[in-house]
Amino acid sequence: MKIVCLGLFLFSAIGLVAQAVEIGEIVDSMQQVTNEEATPLTEGQKVFAGDKLLTEPDASCTVKFKDTEATLTLKGNAKVQFTDKGFEVLAVASGQGDVYYQGEGGGQKIFKAGAVEAYNLGTTFGINLKKNGSVRIFVMKGSVNSKMRIEDVEEFGEETIAKSRVLQKLQKDLDKQKVEVKEGDYIEISRAKVDRFLEKTGLRKTLQEAKQQKNPAGAIDAAYSDAKYQSVIAPAIATELQFKSQSSRRGHEDSQIRDFAAGLSVTENDSQKQFQLEMQLLKARLKRIVAHVKQVSTKARENVEKLKKQN
Repeated sequence: MKIVCLGLFLFSAIGLVAQAVEIGEIVDSMQQVTNEEATPLTEGQKVFAGDKLLTEPDASCTVKFKDTEATLTLKGNAKVQFTDKGFEVLAVASGQGDVYYQGEGGGQKIFKAGAVEAYNLGTTFGINLKKNGSVRIFVMKGSVNSKMRIEDVEEFGEETIAKSRVLQKLQKDLDKQKVEVKEGDYIEISRAKVDRFLEKTGLRKTLQEAKQQKNPAGAIDAAYSDAKYQSVIAPAIATELQFKSQSSRRGHEDSQIRDFAAGLSVTENDSQKQFQLEMQLLKARLKRIVAHVKQVSTKARENVEKLKKQN
């Protein structure tokens, strides 16, 4: 018996094309699922590259990827667009949306959310994206490699970026800023960081003006010589676009992550998955504690040896 649910909308233009890449299918949902034409969608509905899934406040949905055993769960007020390489979490005007990725079956996905682009290493993590573009990513198992992304640049498309010396250099410099978020840690990045960078370097105005040109790549390159790039853009990357992984060892942070993870369970009655998630969080915290104890013990032994030598 198929379950028909209310609250999930499928915006699919590419998915209707026969040659479209099939990403996976809906395997679990809560409330009625419909598309733009209000056609009911059931479990087993195929999801294609280019499709966008949008959940209403009281809805949820889980998509199982075709190429792995990984799943992506959308909670209320979440919006995701799928690509042939992964997915992008999009901001929703009505409020923040949470998604939860569980990839224990392996397979790497590239994902984007706000000012972050990242790829996972067979991991389990949650993404919280607010309507102002601020994003928080919690890693509960495995690790996530992340870097800053500038959506204003990506809007030009791969072809224009490939033709621009400045944009190519910018992308390479952003790649150098990659941060690994390990099990039990998280990152939190505000869109404001990107806005400050664009204003400080004058790139916002340059990019806006370039959009009106027949040759946007040429217009951007004309605005920044190699010397100007090194004196203006390069230092701003170092000061404005730096971020780091943060530990969740402290009590209030653990509580925030636990509450966040609890909201990402597939259904309210799915106690088994909720228990597994809690165990993952506990294991991550214990690993951090053990590592900290080892570090303190090593330091203590070194101090004892120093005292012995002094005496």
